[in-house]
Amino acid sequence: MHLKHIIKRSMAVILLLSMMMGLSACSSNELMNTAFNYFGTSTSVKPGERLPGMAWINSDIEGSIDESTQLELKDDFHTAVNRDWLLETTVEGDEQLDTFTTIGDTLYENQLRLLSPGGEYDADPSIMSSETLEHLHSLVLDMMDLAGNQDKRNELGVEPLRPYLEAIEQIDSIDEMTEYLKNSDNQNFTVENFFNFYVDTPANSRDFYTVHITSPEHTLLADFFQYGFIKMPTFLLYQQEKAAVEHVLGQLGYTPDQIAGLFLDCYRFESKISFLTPSYEEQHGESYGSRGNKIYTLDDIQKLQGNFPLVELLEEAGVAHSETFRVYEPGLLDFMGSYYQDKNLDKLKAYFMIHTVLDALPYLDETCQTMGQEIQEATRDLLLISDPTATLALREPEDPEDAAKVQLFNKYILQLIYEPFQLAYIGSYCDSTEKQNILNLMEDIRDYYIELLSSTEWLSQETREKAVEKMVKMEFMVMYPDVLPDYSQLIYRNYEEGGNLLEAAAAARAFKKAPDTERINQPVRRSDWDLNVISTLVVNACNVVELNSIMILSGVLADGFVYDENAPVEQNYARLGTILGHEITHAFDTTGYTLDAEGLPFGWWTNDDEVAFRLRSNNLANHYSRMKVIPGVDANYQGQVVQGEAISDMGGVKCMLTLAENIPDFDYDLFFRSYASLWRTQMSFINEVNRANDVHPLGFLRTNVTLQQFDKFNETYGIGPGDGMYLAPEDRILVW
Repeated sequence: MHLKHIIKRSMAVILLLSMMMGLSACSSNELMNTAFNYFGTSTSVKPGERLPGMAWINSDIEGSIDESTQLELKDDFHTAVNRDWLLETTVEGDEQLDTFTTIGDTLYENQLRLLSPGGEYDADPSIMSSETLEHLHSLVLDMMDLAGNQDKRNELGVEPLRPYLEAIEQIDSIDEMTEYLKNSDNQNFTVENFFNFYVDTPANSRDFYTVHITSPEHTLLADFFQYGFIKMPTFLLYQQEKAAVEHVLGQLGYTPDQIAGLFLDCYRFESKISFLTPSYEEQHGESYGSRGNKIYTLDDIQKLQGNFPLVELLEEAGVAHSETFRVYEPGLLDFMGSYYQDKNLDKLKAYFMIHTVLDALPYLDETCQTMGQEIQEATRDLLLISDPTATLALREPEDPEDAAKVQLFNKYILQLIYEPFQLAYIGSYCDSTEKQNILNLMEDIRDYYIELLSSTEWLSQETREKAVEKMVKMEFMVMYPDVLPDYSQLIYRNYEEGGNLLEAAAAARAFKKAPDTERINQPVRRSDWDLNVISTLVVNACNVVELNSIMILSGVLADGFVYDENAPVEQNYARLGTILGHEITHAFDTTGYTLDAEGLPFGWWTNDDEVAFRLRSNNLANHYSRMKVIPGVDANYQGQVVQGEAISDMGGVKCMLTLAENIPDFDYDLFFRSYASLWRTQMSFINEVNRANDVHPLGFLRTNVTLQQFDKFNETYGIGPGDGMYLAPEDRILVW
């Protein structure tokens, strides 16, 4: 699997499963079934109710404590430390409140400000110049104005589409079609050339960046697979598309016969290539990357392409100098090599006519927008997928003016210029000194892990050396890419200058589609960060284990809770430090340990070492599995599910406690209290039951079970046998 697919898959995990708390994954397991039986009598908890065999309260659940609840640090550290916050915090319905939802609120407000004119922002010159930041803000605000002026869009109607269709109509030869495919003048609104290409790593290696050549992206039936047997939902989608095209082209003067002919020619062409083009499911499957494993040279492509000018298109895009190419569908190229002739020009033109109209719908008047949205929704329903930008969409606020801005952001900024928007955020809110401070701390943590792995007695020397190599090669990415993409050449006109939304969309789409030519033939850098693939505007930190890389996104730093350069070192160690240690430990948890220093699935453990590791991790899982964590529910927790995250929690705390030994007069009380505040949360009973199926331990367990593993914690609070937080040394479950 090459880098682009790896990062896309990883991003889905990042967005859908917060590193901090995680979303619930409901299933009909014993815990859920028993909980539903519990609901027959009550859906609330009794204040102060202890869990079976423990002195702990599951204080994640709203109503678990009240003013009369007696709490001792020695018995239930998490609840005692967070008592005031828990009493002050109330939730409604499915709402979940925790440290990270609060950070998310600040991130939300920061993004909302960028959508409004008049803001004053001072760029950090170490990140970008004031001129660059001003240009980025202009791109965002101009796009908001172009999209938000509905009266002007309705006045223009479908007229902005005319020049793009005329550019297709004027194609009189296959050579002119080739010039159109090059899109040097942004007149090819679809940005389609039948063989889309991008720069990425080779499949299943970390060698040199190369050019990947894939199949067409546009199809009438949502998926090329469906041309073999058209079902009713597919036919209904086709009818929706036909109605939209008839509406648009009819207003531009095309006759019903002309429109019908365009549809027929487009459909005939797509039918011919449908059997040579992978389905949506195939393209997004785990094994699709292996189709690009065969290496082609430019000479190979020249011999294979026949009449199709693929080499010419590669030269125009500036990627022909690649030493190797990955052609995913050589059979399609062979077909196009014979089909790409003047006699088939009308069908090729029809393909672009129809898909230009369909692509343009969201950027035209109100009627077209509605049609486009209905077609998008029907297509996703057919493919059983959700909106790929949904997890990045801003929630709609109550204020009508702000709500209108958010709607424009979700519909247009996210789709067209989300990377420039992120860059505007980076220039407005990020600090290069803060980034360097975090990187310095990460290097200290790296040194700790190298020492730990070098001296782990239960590992053989052979495995230790491989583990240290993995740690040495681990990449750290903080807040924003070291080299920011350049958008100085992306320019579009406003209405006063004679521009329109469709024209701006064409410019943005072409700019976004352009391949990164500078990386070609260069050694793969796992620290490369494509903001179009992994947004930094997410409240998260993560270990992308397939890349052996740690990412600290700017979203998690939005309000200064996780890291504040003016805060005591103990607080920063307890919050950011343990998060960093947590993420690094993931490289050696029950998932990460299977991948090598390059993030590739090559075994590097001896058999004996792997057995020793599994025994230790199973001991941890068994410890959790003996717990009953939902009050009134007589079912055990799922230790095997949470063991990877629990291993990482403990690894992060152990790391920071070790580093703390080098700091004179370190305040361990502040450290442990700050750590407990990291995992405070409130939610309804049923939400906590749902969350008990997540891979992350419940919030109160992330504090209590983790901290009771350490002598320093017991020493700080005088905890001993008989106290609720005490765990005998022989029962402790640290894996690392």
